Amino acid sequence: MRDRPGSHHRDPGHRDPGAAAQWRTRAPELAPRKARRQRPTDRGVAAMSNTRSRLGRRPIAITALVILAAIVGVFIGRAFGGDGRSPMLVSTPPSTPSAQTAAPEQARRDAATEAKANLHATTCTTVRIIAGQPRTPYSQYASTLAKLISDPALNGGNGWRAFPDSDTSGTSQNLKNLGVPENRRCTLALAQLNVVVDAQNGRGDFTGGAVEGLSLVGQIYYDVLQLIVPADSSIHSADDLCGKTVESGLLDSGTHQIATVLFRQITRVKGAGCVVRPVTGNRITEALQKLHSTGADHADAVLWAAGAPTMAVQEYNDSYQKIKFVPLDDWQSAIQRDWYSQYLDVGANVFTRAAIEPGDYNLIPSQPTATLAVPNGIVASRYADPALVEFAAWMMDEHSAEFKATLWATHQAQAQARRLGFATPGSFIATNICRYVPLHPAAERYYTHALGYPTGCPAPTP
Repeated sequence: MRDRPGSHHRDPGHRDPGAAAQWRTRAPELAPRKARRQRPTDRGVAAMSNTRSRLGRRPIAITALVILAAIVGVFIGRAFGGDGRSPMLVSTPPSTPSAQTAAPEQARRDAATEAKANLHATTCTTVRIIAGQPRTPYSQYASTLAKLISDPALNGGNGWRAFPDSDTSGTSQNLKNLGVPENRRCTLALAQLNVVVDAQNGRGDFTGGAVEGLSLVGQIYYDVLQLIVPADSSIHSADDLCGKTVESGLLDSGTHQIATVLFRQITRVKGAGCVVRPVTGNRITEALQKLHSTGADHADAVLWAAGAPTMAVQEYNDSYQKIKFVPLDDWQSAIQRDWYSQYLDVGANVFTRAAIEPGDYNLIPSQPTATLAVPNGIVASRYADPALVEFAAWMMDEHSAEFKATLWATHQAQAQARRLGFATPGSFIATNICRYVPLHPAAERYYTHALGYPTGCPAPTP
């Protein structure tokens, strides 16, 4: 029922099987045109028909079969290229470039030049970047992006002044803020991208109403599921959470959303007698303090969904040196099943396997912990300023090293970033999130122009 522990991540160069399938279905439409080019001329057909009285029925039939075989032979020879391989198996859509040609440097420079030319078309002066809690990766990403947006050397002196807003619950609240009309034009938000799908469809934290007009700018990295317990805890797997109290993030946060899904699946698998007791309402810094509390507010575990390392978790571990992480990777299938029940798609590219490395938190013993991760990124209203959105997409592409340095300060952790695969436009498109929520047109223009990636995503499979 559940996957065995392991490590898996989608290759950023992975070619979309849906696009290939669409191309394959077109091959039969092309075949008749090729066949028609190999047919005899009308004059030849007339000449053959004039021999009918001389040859009789049987010779005519034999002659027709010979001619048909010749036509088919010519068609097959051309269609298969003489090597016996079907073109439907080896052809690729012209709009899907190979990994070697996807991002020529000249195209990237041209796209950057175009983005620069559009900078002074902006209607924004002050730019708000909605992040989440302080001392978390979202607040760090937002600070980095604000610095880039405000840099006159990058923005062409167009007067942008960007600031991070790190006083929200997190993903769900960030997305709800984007739906407020006065926030649409000059605001960007950090969010867990699977929750963006919920927001658009009015599910999960958005049963009170969908957020209209959301669009994707691009992916930054991944929110890693971190189940934190004291080092001497008897909790060794998610199975052991039955009857336990788990700090599960603030309401309207991405952590609360994924905790709700995980706990629902634990009860489904273990039976109705297994009840996990979630506690909400505490920021991550406050939640961690509950682990060593001896009062009624004691928590057995803390579930946290964010980049690893998270500064607040690192500081707590440095102070107490008594935490460990519980593996969650074998719950991938169950979480995918929950996604399927909502969106009729297995979500294999949305929920990926990852690991919390010892170097992330200076853990002892130094063993990686297998877990799950979901993509995070930048979201905007579809009414957002195009120049601002295009600039943000450009920054995520050309200045990704600055976002990496924001999260990982040490050489060892930078190596972890390479192993887990810091997001690229290619890996972002491979998540298939834009099958559910569209790219903003300005971001799509940048990715297509600069990197040669195909526009849009196929519709979800019913």
